Amino acid sequence: GYLIEKARPLPMRHDRGDITLTPKGDGTLVVWESEGHIEIPILGDLVLDRLAESRGAGSFDRFLYSIESA
Repeated sequence: GYLIEKARPLPMRHDRGDITLTPKGDGTLVVWESEGHIEIPILGDLVLDRLAESRGAGSFDRFLYSIESA
């Protein structure tokens, strides 16, 4: 696993992260799990946590696509 110790520009508490690679047919199944929280009162819970989850997942998908396309 991994742990993000410092994040910018928003204050974030990262509890844990794991990336699991499993052979599947001719390829690899990649599962990314990450738990944390943007530590800004009200906005963190209502808006920023969901936004960070969406953007993080999109970035990871693009990263995997770039590897697959190489």
